Amino acid sequence: MLNKHIQLVVTILIVSTLLCTGTGSENIKELESALKSYFDTIKLSTDDNEKRNINQKVIETFEKIFEEKNSFNHPFKTLSNLGKLLSSDKKVKIYTWNLSYSDGTHEYFGFVQYYSKKEKQYRWYRLTDKSDELDHPETLGLSDLNWFGALYYQVIAKQVDGKMYYVLLGVDFNDLFSRKKLIDVIHFSENGDLLMGYPIFFHEKEVLSRVIFEFSPMVSMSLKYDEGRDMIIFDHLSPPDPIYKGQFHYYGPDSSYDGFRFFNGKWELIMDIDVRNQKQKF
Repeated sequence: MLNKHIQLVVTILIVSTLLCTGTGSENIKELESALKSYFDTIKLSTDDNEKRNINQKVIETFEKIFEEKNSFNHPFKTLSNLGKLLSSDKKVKIYTWNLSYSDGTHEYFGFVQYYSKKEKQYRWYRLTDKSDELDHPETLGLSDLNWFGALYYQVIAKQVDGKMYYVLLGVDFNDLFSRKKLIDVIHFSENGDLLMGYPIFFHEKEVLSRVIFEFSPMVSMSLKYDEGRDMIIFDHLSPPDPIYKGQFHYYGPDSSYDGFRFFNGKWELIMDIDVRNQKQKF
């Protein structure tokens, strides 16, 4: 335990020095090394307050990195605890990670970098997880200040009426009783503000700004984009018995699949997809 705290103090002293000196790619590499030490220490820690304190240093270090001109192209190869996504048009880069707490809950953190054509430079945004405070998040338009936190693992760039929308697939480990997966959207206003969610998902009789699936922590759920079909395909979730309807911590895959097909600028729900038939048309 003593050695772990000594390592943390040394890391903080090193980063404090780096934040005041050095520029360019070499500085980014050195700061990445400090980030790796922070993430490693968080992984070993069993104290929630210690995790939060170290994580604040992670946030401050990322903010320093993003002030460097070359940060968008930096690969962060040594950071295995960091989720990194680059959009197909090379204009958006998304970083996400989480803290797991002793009560089984999770808090999410992230940054988005975006190339502003209007400003002819890269901007960055810090994502602030407010998911616990949101009522009916499926219908809300959100922003970087009240983000529905998640770890993103896939990004799909789509153009609608001349504007780019970045559809994100993610996972939320939620708590001891259920897990969540979600489909969300990032887009940007004319002024360069980051916006999250957009009423583009036609789900039966509803139009949703994001789609959230909740299910038992004892099972896994598939949610992925099929480029060949231009569809987001996912396991259909259902309760093991009708008496558990609406109690999502019992839900799990029932061996059938649904999907959202992109058509005429919107994502339309298609039920009961035959995933074995790769040539199936809709």
